[in-house]
Amino acid sequence: MRRCAPFPRWLLSALLLIFAIRAEAHAHTAMPGASHFMGGILHPVTTPAHVLILLGLGIALGQHVPFKPRVPLRAFASFAAVGLALTTVLTFAMPQPVLIGIALCTGALVALEKKLPPLANAALFAIGALAMGLDSGIETGGISVAIRTLLGTLTGLVVFLFGIAFYVSLAAAQHRKWLHIGLRVIGSWIVAIALLMLAFALRKQH
Repeated sequence: MRRCAPFPRWLLSALLLIFAIRAEAHAHTAMPGASHFMGGILHPVTTPAHVLILLGLGIALGQHVPFKPRVPLRAFASFAAVGLALTTVLTFAMPQPVLIGIALCTGALVALEKKLPPLANAALFAIGALAMGLDSGIETGGISVAIRTLLGTLTGLVVFLFGIAFYVSLAAAQHRKWLHIGLRVIGSWIVAIALLMLAFALRKQH
């Protein structure tokens, strides 16, 4: 059997360092050359904790066949919308350790290839979506700017999550052992990065 090439340790170390350095929470900021809607779409992939959560949830949804995204995606989209809407009336700062903790849980599920009961699975997607929504507030701008940006963020969250889950489901449907192992390895990387980010976040609080 042909063995897959090992993942370069230096590359994993670099990824860990980059995510650790950028682990601070931040709200929307203007992106040069991008519209407010497009800036909102891109916001989730510019926030390390959000990237980890999206990867974890997306892989966890797609790695189990048959692919059944309807209930988790509905829960995710609904609670992401609620969280984003609340940022317009609340001055709440989502604690970074909470986001990282969610990423840690999703990564562990992927690494263990654990399938949750439907209700628990929907709850996990709802919690992840709500947390990311509350962490995506607008720093400046009027009502129209906020609406366009937050709608972009909602679109980005749903599209990125579904895209990850869909392509992972295509790989999982191949029923090839090395693909399943590869997905579990990615889950373990999510756990490792989340633990490093959590250590930095907790250290910064003291």
